[in-house]
Amino acid sequence: MQGPLVGKHRTLFIVRGLYLDIASWATDDAYWAEWAAPSFLTREDTAGANKNKRRTQARIHQRIRDLSPLLPKLLMSTAQELKEAQSLLAAGTAAEQGQEFEYRGVTYHRREMSRSRINDPRGSSRVWITGGSFERRIDLTQREENCFWSWALINTLSETGVRIEELVEITTHAFSIYRLPESSEALPLLQIVPSKTDRERILLISPELAHVFAQVKKRVSTADGRVPLAVRYDSAERTYGLPLPHLFQLRSGSERRTMSSEWVPSGSGNP
Repeated sequence: MQGPLVGKHRTLFIVRGLYLDIASWATDDAYWAEWAAPSFLTREDTAGANKNKRRTQARIHQRIRDLSPLLPKLLMSTAQELKEAQSLLAAGTAAEQGQEFEYRGVTYHRREMSRSRINDPRGSSRVWITGGSFERRIDLTQREENCFWSWALINTLSETGVRIEELVEITTHAFSIYRLPESSEALPLLQIVPSKTDRERILLISPELAHVFAQVKKRVSTADGRVPLAVRYDSAERTYGLPLPHLFQLRSGSERRTMSSEWVPSGSGNP
């Protein structure tokens, strides 16, 4: 939650920025000249902005310190959920449609799919079941998919510390190998494109992160091992980027799209 002073200063800066933008536009386009005017905001109106910014940063740092002890539990939980989802999906896949199957002492029923669903682009390979703790019919294939992306996203964010908008822009072109001159030891590196700080960063890939990226690449690759090209939509600029081999991509009908910054924290949760 943001305090009233934080919202106040943000609004004032937006208003002042609008006045400055109009004045800048007027120097290139006479249309804006009649709208250009000096800003009515004074230095006193925005006094205390830096102090409130430091307070906000202090609250964020304190929240990080409070939540840091929970990170290992979160990583372990997502790994366990993924393993459980994959095991249950394997048991459901082995059963015929319309048949019951048992998994860890619990009886489930694999539901039959309608002809329209079988002919759907997502295919008849999807597994729907009822039984156990599932009160309603559930798509095990989608559940395993959600668990996988939760695991991959949380581990990537934990290992790199990148922002979500930087994560969804990672492509296969971002990986490189650097060899130490003395020992010729190969160091895998990850290039992070400029985001908030407008500065390019190079991160060393740990063995744990390399395992995550390998699993992600395996998940999105085609039968010949290539990562397909996907288009990224910029919701802020409302533009589509060039097709690139993005790692964090999803299938949307017959197309492939990168995950959006909004989807990552909300769409990867378990159903």
